[in-house]
Amino acid sequence: VDELLFQALAPVKLCLLISGAAPLPLPPVRAWKGLNWAAGALLIAIVALLAAMLPIYVTPQMELLNDARDALCGGETAFVYAMGGSGLPAWGASNVGHDTSPLTDWRESTQEEDAALTYVGKAVEAAIGGYG
Repeated sequence: VDELLFQALAPVKLCLLISGAAPLPLPPVRAWKGLNWAAGALLIAIVALLAAMLPIYVTPQMELLNDARDALCGGETAFVYAMGGSGLPAWGASNVGHDTSPLTDWRESTQEEDAALTYVGKAVEAAIGGYG
């Protein structure tokens, strides 16, 4: 395909120049069962580099992300949060996890969450009100 495109689109002078050029002699390539030694060495180097990166970069990053997840909520989802007027978040425990049916007591849960958000928001505003 490449040769066909070259013959169709290349200028005549360029075709004559290339057809008159002799190929460059290359030294013989050492190969083992068809595998070039440079390609084999590159493969081994890449595998070694990836194996070295795992304990150096990946494992510490995984530990950092696990610590961040534990610091944020640690799997605990029974809490509410609100953003204060100064832009800082505030949070508190929620009673949504008690033994009630979510279909019958959804209003009670919503009221409890609203009350917790209001209380926490007022506490944050009182604590940092002088700094904003």
